[in-house]
Amino acid sequence: MQKLFSKSLIIAILAIISVGCGDDGSIVVIKDDNITHNTPPCLSLEIYPYSTGFEKVVKKSVSIEKNCRYRMQISTAESIHCNSSFNAPLKSTSNFPNAYLRIELRRGMDILATYYKDFTSPPDEDDLKKALQKLRSAGVKI
Repeated sequence: MQKLFSKSLIIAILAIISVGCGDDGSIVVIKDDNITHNTPPCLSLEIYPYSTGFEKVVKKSVSIEKNCRYRMQISTAESIHCNSSFNAPLKSTSNFPNAYLRIELRRGMDILATYYKDFTSPPDEDDLKKALQKLRSAGVKI
C-alpha cells in the first residue's frame, strides 16, 4: 500500500511539473514534444475576437505568414458568468475570474501546445506578452 501511494505521489508531482503550471496561475501544456525541439517553419495567426493590439504584439516577436499549416490561435473572453451554485461561495467572497486568455499552437488540426490563464479583468497586450514568454520558458520554439 505504501509503495502504491509513493508511486502515485511521484506521478502526481511529475504531472504537475510537466504541465508547466506556474505560480502566476497560467498553465502550459505541451502535447507534441517536437514543438520544444524544432521551430515551426512558419506560423499563421488567428485572433478571436480580433484585436489589432494583440496582432501587433505577436508580429513583433513571431514571424507570421498567411498560408501556413502551423497556426497560432489566440482567443479571449470576458464578462463570463458562471451560474453554477458550486461556485457561488467563491464568487461572493473573492475575485472570481470572469475572463481568460488561451493560445493554441496547431499543425493542421493537431494541437502542439496550449497556454491558458484566467483573469478578473479583460486580458491586454501585456498579458499576451507574458503568455508568449511563458510558452517560450516552457520550451516551446516560437
